[in-house]
Amino acid sequence: MPRKKQPDAQLDFGADYPKREPWFAFHVVKLLALPLVARTLGAQGCNLIRVIATLEDDYGYNDGVLVTDEDLRPRMAVTEKTLVEARRRCIESGWLHYEPSSKKGEPSRIWVKIPHHIEMKTKFPSWWRNSTTTGTTTGTTTGTTTGTTTGTTTSPSYIPIPIPNTPSPSPTPDWAEVVKGMIEFGIQETDKPIERLKANGTDPALALGILRYASEAKLWSPGRVRRRLINALPGQDPQEKRLWMPPDLVTAHPAVQLPSTSSDALKQRDKRLRQLEFEFSDLGLKAMTMPAIVEQFGLPPELRDKARPYPTWQATDRQPGLRLAILEFIRDVKRGSNHA
Repeated sequence: MPRKKQPDAQLDFGADYPKREPWFAFHVVKLLALPLVARTLGAQGCNLIRVIATLEDDYGYNDGVLVTDEDLRPRMAVTEKTLVEARRRCIESGWLHYEPSSKKGEPSRIWVKIPHHIEMKTKFPSWWRNSTTTGTTTGTTTGTTTGTTTGTTTSPSYIPIPIPNTPSPSPTPDWAEVVKGMIEFGIQETDKPIERLKANGTDPALALGILRYASEAKLWSPGRVRRRLINALPGQDPQEKRLWMPPDLVTAHPAVQLPSTSSDALKQRDKRLRQLEFEFSDLGLKAMTMPAIVEQFGLPPELRDKARPYPTWQATDRQPGLRLAILEFIRDVKRGSNHA
C-alpha cells in the first residue's frame, strides 16, 4: 500500500525510492572523500551518510532504509545529540532524505541523496575547481610547432564512471552559473529549483536576475529565495514586489550586515523564550516532530521555510530565534481562539 503524502510537511513524505546502480554505496564513499563534501557535512555527517549508504546496499537498493536512532548510534559510535546534529546538517545540505517516525522508538525511513551540484561536478569534471595542482608541464609537438608550456593545471578530484571513446557532454554555462549563484546565496538544495525552472521554460537569465536582486535587497532568507525561484515563470520581472513574500524579520543571508545585537536585547529574547516554553510546556513539543508541529498549529509559510531543515523540536535547541517565533505564533493562535 503506497504511503500517504503529507502536504506542507518538512520533507517529502511517501517519496518514491530512487533507482540505484549496484555500485551506488561505493560511489557515495568516493564522494565523501572530496574536500567540498567533507567541509559541508563534517566528520559525523560523512559518518552518517556512509552508514546509510551501506545499509541501502544491504537492502539491495529496493527501498529506503527503515532504522531507529537506537540502531544508528552504535553503528556511528556517537551520542544522541551528535546523531541529531549530524542528521540535521545532512538534511540541510541536501544529502539525506529523512521521514521521521510518528512515534518514538519506531523506525524512520531514510536514504542518501546526492545534491545536484555535486552530481554535475562529477559528471562534468571541467567544473571541478576544488583540487588544483601547481607545477610545470613540458611538451613537444613534432611538425609545425615545438614549444614548452609552464603553468598551473587543474585536475578533477574524481570521475565516477569513465566512458572510453565518448566525448563528455558540454555543460550549459548559464545553468551552471545559476547553481553556483544559489550555493553562494546559501541555497544548498538546488535540485528542485533547477528542475522547476526548466519545466516552466524559465530562462536562466531570469533566475540569475532573481538571485542578483535578492542579494542586493538583502531582505529574504535562502528558503524564501528558493521558493521564489521554484515559482518563477517566463517574462516575470525579478523586482516585481507582488511576486515576493514579505521580507524576513531577521534574514539568514550571510551577506546581510545586521546591526550588532546588544546583550540586553539577547537577555530579553531569552527571557521571553523561557516564559513561553514554560507557558506551553503542557503541549509536549519536546517529543514532537517538526512536521507534526507544522500541521497541528498551521505555521505560516515563512516559519515553515525556516523550520524545514529541522526534523524535530529538539533539533532547534541552537536556534532560539526560531523557537521564539514559533512559540509566539502558537500564543497568538491560542489567544485568537480564546477570543473567538
